[in-house]
Amino acid sequence: MAKALPVEVKGSGIRGASVEDVCSDPCRLRLLLLDPEWRPEAPWGVERYARLMAVRPVLGAAGGTPLVCPWGYTHCYKLESAGYMGFWGRGAETLASHLEMCSAGMVWTLEGPWLGALRVYAPRASVIVGGEPPPGAYCADPLHNPFFHEGGATLAYELYEQTRGELDAIVAPGYPALLESLRVGYERLEELGLVEEPPRVYAFDVGVGIPRWLSEPLELIETRVYPDEAEAAVEPLQAARLPAHRLAAYAEAARLKLLEAGELGRDERVAILIL
Repeated sequence: MAKALPVEVKGSGIRGASVEDVCSDPCRLRLLLLDPEWRPEAPWGVERYARLMAVRPVLGAAGGTPLVCPWGYTHCYKLESAGYMGFWGRGAETLASHLEMCSAGMVWTLEGPWLGALRVYAPRASVIVGGEPPPGAYCADPLHNPFFHEGGATLAYELYEQTRGELDAIVAPGYPALLESLRVGYERLEELGLVEEPPRVYAFDVGVGIPRWLSEPLELIETRVYPDEAEAAVEPLQAARLPAHRLAAYAEAARLKLLEAGELGRDERVAILIL
């Protein structure tokens, strides 16, 4: 990868950078749209969107998850909890590809649900979790590293295809890295002229804060769900033969709460993300 990558260096406005530039401090980079003429090609999964990526996924195994609509055409569940195949695997695939390109020996990241996927796709990396980043360590913070979002944004691309571009709202767990991937994905779909504006995003609390700089461009609406509401949502999920683990129950409780409050319409096309 000797040629310049389509990047913008945060704080300097420099566009285009060498391999050395993108390896020394990846969390200062913003990746730009690679192929403005892109249209989807088979097969499903992250590899389907390789022409949009600054780096190719290491295996092409993640993504391609089903969108299940047990209540009819409108409110559907995007099943992203399939271990290293789901959302965290999408981002880890392209992040691991950049690790290989940079020959990164020491990798620093934060504690979180992405760690398992990162270790699957980058098994040889020496990963340091939490604390201050050691000098010279590769920054693998999934919120700020744009190479994570190269894969993470494929979630938005798949939703666009699976709903034929007709999506009014998304109900999602409030992981900042997930929300940033959605922002990147829909920003690119707008640049491609495939959507006029992104769907509304309702994020339910997962115990971490959402930065204001992220919530404003998404027009994010934060939703609080209480444990008793999540507990009551388990039975309908089980009846529909959907995942009913803790995060799925909170997602379903958020959908029901938003529906009752009139924030979501029964006839609107809604995607509930199950991580």
